[in-house]
Amino acid sequence: MRLLLKTIYILSFSILLGQDLYEGHISFDYSGTVSGTFNGFAEDSIEIGGAINQANSDSASIYFMSVTAQGDEVFDLFLTILQDTIFPLQPRDWEIPGSGDEDNPLSLEAVLIFIPGVDSNLVDQLTSSFVDTSSSQDSLNLDTLVSAVLETISDNIYIGLNGTFSILESTDSTFSGELEAVLLKPAFHFPPHLITISDGGFSFRKPSLEILSSSNNQVTLPSDIKIYSPYPNPFNPVTKLDLFISDQKKISVDVLNINGQLLEKLIDNKKIYGDFEIIWSGTQYPSGVYFFRIQSENFHTTKKAILIK
Repeated sequence: MRLLLKTIYILSFSILLGQDLYEGHISFDYSGTVSGTFNGFAEDSIEIGGAINQANSDSASIYFMSVTAQGDEVFDLFLTILQDTIFPLQPRDWEIPGSGDEDNPLSLEAVLIFIPGVDSNLVDQLTSSFVDTSSSQDSLNLDTLVSAVLETISDNIYIGLNGTFSILESTDSTFSGELEAVLLKPAFHFPPHLITISDGGFSFRKPSLEILSSSNNQVTLPSDIKIYSPYPNPFNPVTKLDLFISDQKKISVDVLNINGQLLEKLIDNKKIYGDFEIIWSGTQYPSGVYFFRIQSENFHTTKKAILIK
């Protein structure tokens, strides 16, 4: 565990030179201390997963995250951090955890984390880390990611003990592969708490970044405007967005999907003053990442919300 934390800490200070973003899914069966099926699809076959391939000053890193619902407000989370020497992605195999020791943490090639049975608060923190990176093109906020993961260590986090993570096919815009692994719960138990992952597979593709890249050009919000994050987030099926406008302004609020397609106009150039609450229902839409686009004459910004059914 100390090796894992030292590795992530050092990676968080790497110099980011390039970054590719992907959306897709990871699916597998797991058995052992706990058993079940992890399916990175919602019931409507929409993929719930993300991957980031970053080039750093002297290496490359690949981050995977996927989530599946196991009940009301209960989710399984899968997170993988891989190191490579090539950017962009090329087919190859990673042994889990790969070579490495506590005196040379950067040699650790593959960290696999599985967290069954967590609540929506942790899902929100982890997915926000990935989506924020997609929006800003900045380096992944590993401090936030690790802090959220550490909160679960004493409860139900499992770390990859051995296995293989393989990228079998890779193109300019897609990649796919398979995985198998044995994971150990770091907390002391006798006998040890183990999970075996079998029949694992994944497939990712680059999404349209029109809406994501637009947030790079956002104008700083005027001091008389406050736009709060959607709550709850993740949500199913209703979330709300609160605004505060101290001086009356004409505001437009739209809902877009991850491909930048306009789904609904919630407010169309309407004068707003004071506190204003917008309630949006995603009942008719599939699970996935959605964006609230808020615009006025002198600013525009976006807020993210994740619908998980």
